[in-house]
Amino acid sequence: MSSLTIDNASTEGNNGAAGEADLFAALLDTYEPVLPERGQYITGTIISVDDNMILADVGAKRTAIVPPQEIARLDEMQLASIKAGDEVMLYVTRTPSGDDELQVSLERGLQFQDWQKATTLLESEETVDLTVVGHNSGGILVQFERLQGFIPNSHLPEIQHIHNKQAQSTAKSKMVGSVLPVKALEVSSQRKRLVFSARAAMPERRQQRLQELKEMEGEIVTGTVANLVDYGAFVALDGAEGLLHISEIAWQQVRKPGDVLRTGEEIKVKILSVDADRERVSLSRKALLPNPWQQFAAD
Repeated sequence: MSSLTIDNASTEGNNGAAGEADLFAALLDTYEPVLPERGQYITGTIISVDDNMILADVGAKRTAIVPPQEIARLDEMQLASIKAGDEVMLYVTRTPSGDDELQVSLERGLQFQDWQKATTLLESEETVDLTVVGHNSGGILVQFERLQGFIPNSHLPEIQHIHNKQAQSTAKSKMVGSVLPVKALEVSSQRKRLVFSARAAMPERRQQRLQELKEMEGEIVTGTVANLVDYGAFVALDGAEGLLHISEIAWQQVRKPGDVLRTGEEIKVKILSVDADRERVSLSRKALLPNPWQQFAAD
């Protein structure tokens, strides 16, 4: 009698569980997921990529489409790097109504990720190497991922001793294409401001450059006259400075360094010695000029 009661209870329990499962399935069928709004950033997984369309799974029973006009905003390298299975950030450009498509911008999503990377760089105070891509009267332009950053003149150690505006412009134009170690100074995606400082990264860069120059003792390098003092000239050597003592400017007696050199002038010098610990670099211009005493002896 009791076993029959147990079987009945078990049957009733199974029927109840089945009923709950059916009810849950029915609720899923009628559930309308909340769709992303225009202007919202969402994550998605790339399904397929071709020249005319990119499809991404964004959940919510929807497939997002990157239309041709948005694909055109991607450069060849960006497009080639995208493949099925990649998880990416997307920017919603068109919210569907009914069976309409959910359209997104991959390029703006990638930019959003770059702003996040820049913010992380600012918070970590990490030094990063960036390529100089242009310049203007206020500073130079550098490339950070897909974003363009700015380094003000006041944060460029290379031009601090150049007071002539034309000479500054010439010095900055020569920097285009070079790579500078920098730290993030200001990051604001809302204001579209991405500011870096080469000056803040200078101590690290200077030590690195001093070690490089140490291995170049005896070699000839090109530098820029950064500052003239009574006892010689300081020469900028791409991240470090060397002293060209007045006795090493020329074979003949030099009363004032300004009689021979001018600030902002490019000159060739020989590296005599480097003390990286004391941050001292000794240079010679005289060593590259004909020795009049040897000429006299030859005559």
